[in-house]
Amino acid sequence: LDPELREAIDECVRVDLASLDPAPRAEALRRVVGALRAQKAQLLDLVLYLEPALNNSSNPQGRRQAIQFLADCLKDPSADLRLNFKHVETFANFFSNKLSDWQCVEGCVTGLQALLSQSAPQLRTLKADDGGSMVAHIARTLFKAVHAPSHTQQVRKCVLDLVRCLLEQWGPEVAALGEALGEGVLSVTEEERDPRNLLLAFAISK
Repeated sequence: LDPELREAIDECVRVDLASLDPAPRAEALRRVVGALRAQKAQLLDLVLYLEPALNNSSNPQGRRQAIQFLADCLKDPSADLRLNFKHVETFANFFSNKLSDWQCVEGCVTGLQALLSQSAPQLRTLKADDGGSMVAHIARTLFKAVHAPSHTQQVRKCVLDLVRCLLEQWGPEVAALGEALGEGVLSVTEEERDPRNLLLAFAISK
């Protein structure tokens, strides 16, 4: 990675910018997305560069910012990432494995939603280690690893959006969960009380 791109990445994941003026981060993200579009870097290159932050157990906010940054790059259609089957498999496993990190849930859910929405042809053919579909694995991991009521309204909405996407667009795949599917849906909807999320929770529970 060239020095200017590294500087832009560092700007995107700086913890002290997380709650301040979003403009510098947005501009830095635009520069990174531009580099991805121009194929000056690959998304996997960014993961490798961010590995120290992603694995730093003493800096939870740093992990959160790094995961959110990767998800923001993935969901930006202007990045024109052109992910192949191996890329999609790698990122599906990456975000699924990170769901158990409480600080990273929002970014992981955002990243998984981007994959489900933008890389459906690749995902439909991928298998998890247990031989089942990759999408069923994502749903199972989400329900097992994420305790939605413990998160903020914004994060809970992201989780609800992902569950709705799974139910509406990936019904045959998630049906393989059997009773665990109903239990998982109940776990993310039954304690929801925020009016901003209730309509979504009701739609999912139908």
